[in-house]
Amino acid sequence: MDEKAIKKLQQLLRSVELGVENYDRFVKDTSKPELKEKFEQFKKDYTNSSDQIAQKIKDLGGQPLKGSGMAGIMQDISYTARKMAGHTPIGILKSAHLGETINIESAQKVLYDGIEKDSYNLVENHMSQSRNHMHELQSLIRKYEIDPKD
Repeated sequence: MDEKAIKKLQQLLRSVELGVENYDRFVKDTSKPELKEKFEQFKKDYTNSSDQIAQKIKDLGGQPLKGSGMAGIMQDISYTARKMAGHTPIGILKSAHLGETINIESAQKVLYDGIEKDSYNLVENHMSQSRNHMHELQSLIRKYEIDPKD
């Protein structure tokens, strides 16, 4: 059993689970079909990453911890407060972008701490996917800043 890799993957799994929860909120809170579709796809990507990370933890002899934990509770409170102030498509997009940034930082911590090769590749693939999400979100933010009625 690789305790170090399991511990690091557990930390990343929490962050990925938070991403699933966030995209679920975003899907519910937008009325824009274009954004709903994009957020559904990102949620699916995060769900797939969560399943892969959980399976890797099992393969290494650990028991995956599902759910986002205390970070999820804190993020939910913060998101609810922002939503009460009026949540526009731009606001939701910026929240999603921030979530991707936090997720990438979480993945980088796992990589920099050193883990075995298969886990490293799994984390690197997830990070690459999050970077792609960020680029797409940046494009949508620019689009909605230019024409908020879109």
